[in-house]
Amino acid sequence: MRPLRIRLVAAVCAFVAESVSPSLGETIAARQCDLLAGNPAYGASSQSVGGWAYSEADIDSALAVPACRRAFSASPNTKRFEYQLARALVAGKKYEEALPIIRKGDGAGEARYKLLLAQLYTQGRGVEADAETSWRLLTEAAESGDGLAMFALGCKYVLGAGVEKDERRSRQLFEKAIEVGGSWAREVMGENYDSGVCLPKDQEEALRFYESAADMNDAVATFRLGRIYELGELRPKDMSLAIRYYERAASLGSPVAMEQLGDLYRKGDGVAQNKAKAADLYKRAAEVGYRVAEANLGVMKIMGDGVRQEVDRGLELLKRSAERGQKTAMLSLAVIYRDGRYGVARDLYQALRWFKAAADAGDAQAAKELRALGAGR
Repeated sequence: MRPLRIRLVAAVCAFVAESVSPSLGETIAARQCDLLAGNPAYGASSQSVGGWAYSEADIDSALAVPACRRAFSASPNTKRFEYQLARALVAGKKYEEALPIIRKGDGAGEARYKLLLAQLYTQGRGVEADAETSWRLLTEAAESGDGLAMFALGCKYVLGAGVEKDERRSRQLFEKAIEVGGSWAREVMGENYDSGVCLPKDQEEALRFYESAADMNDAVATFRLGRIYELGELRPKDMSLAIRYYERAASLGSPVAMEQLGDLYRKGDGVAQNKAKAADLYKRAAEVGYRVAEANLGVMKIMGDGVRQEVDRGLELLKRSAERGQKTAMLSLAVIYRDGRYGVARDLYQALRWFKAAADAGDAQAAKELRALGAGR
């Protein structure tokens, strides 16, 4: 099974209050910061269950930065919000603001900041590339007991990246990471066996680790099992089992599972068609920043597809998703403006604008539509 870029972990709708009870707006900001910028490797605490982004590349900085600013401003003594703000700033390439936070955390001996800083030195982002400093920071983080750093260090020994290959040492690091990491570490092992990047490709081992993580209520692994049974890639296709896994992953807070379930209920694929339920699932996923679901909900509202038609609200959702880079939303807006459908006035300027935006983002259909309108390159 092809590994998915977006990674998810268990998330809940309410979080334990820390020191003071925040306002509703602050609670929403805290939840969004956790989900959008939380690292699942640092999520298993009484205060937070973390989010879905192991890598800063997975973070939607346009959403995460303001949410984490609000969360940290409301609770400045809550360390995870400061860390998540730093990650979101790195994702948005705001290194001048991120680095003081990261260096402060490194100076305090916090492994998660050492790992983040090591990545910046490896890639030369915001700092001059320095392999020696990166290695030192990564080693310090791993030696302090950080499971994610152990995985990163183990991969370097597997690949011989800046160090002589040593499979025995890498295996020790992976085993220790599993020991300290809990469910998320098992999911990462499954992904490594699935992709064949840091471990020999072995889909049976991948499945074993996914199942082990899912048994520990890991939403990422539970979602992946749903995909396995929906696509029939490692096991025979079984839609009823796929839906059970998706339902469970959604109950654990996975917005991707919510969106996938929404698709199945909307089409009636493997389950009785229920467009109202699909819209509700899209809404739940959109509320935590999942743009694909936001775009799907927008289209349903514009069309009145199984829900009350609300063209203005639907356009608002589509535009918000499109402005945040979601290609499907861009293409949908372009088609709606080109055709002047569902009570939306025909507007070729807007149609061309969104076809071009989608084409620039790599959408082949949008590029084809641009050429048909005589505006292609």
